[in-house]
Amino acid sequence: MRETRLITADEIDHLKTIFRLNPKAMRVVMTEEFQDKYLNRIREKITEGDAHVAVTFENGEPIVTYIGFVLVNIAGWHAGLSKITYKYNHYNKSAPIMADALDLLLEKMESLGYYKFWVTAPERHHNIRDKILCKHSKYLSRYKWFDETVIPAGEKSGVFSFDAFRRPVDWTDVVVRMYILDQQYRVEKLRVKGCKEYKGTVL
Repeated sequence: MRETRLITADEIDHLKTIFRLNPKAMRVVMTEEFQDKYLNRIREKITEGDAHVAVTFENGEPIVTYIGFVLVNIAGWHAGLSKITYKYNHYNKSAPIMADALDLLLEKMESLGYYKFWVTAPERHHNIRDKILCKHSKYLSRYKWFDETVIPAGEKSGVFSFDAFRRPVDWTDVVVRMYILDQQYRVEKLRVKGCKEYKGTVL
């Protein structure tokens, strides 16, 4: 039986379990020291309300996580690590299992008024994810995407929001892709603000 929910700061060890079974991020093994520092940071961010972590459990064991870091100053969020413990070689098999955690995170962020987010990854990874995951996610297809910038291999972008939650990747260039909730899906969310002159135009 599978269950997907947001975890609290006190439950951060669930991520340690996932990292232990799948310790790589962008092909680079995360050392225990790095994992501890990263998890401590996530714990602090959850406590402060600046991060939300969706985890899917199977028979009580964590198997999937999606991490979102809130960027209050630009009214959006950055998608951090997404991981699955299953040793599938093809995204067609892992995407259906990962979709629930992504959907829960999208729901949470939209409920907070955040209708845009960024993901950093190699362009090929973006394209595979966008094509396949949209078939299984209830919400991702409602977002349009644009490439904000390309970060050369081994470098930082120089933009805090793009660099704060990632390490430089030596083996490939990285694309910062921005996802924006389409107008037709945000109109009702904006109408609840009660602004009488807002028409909610959809072209």
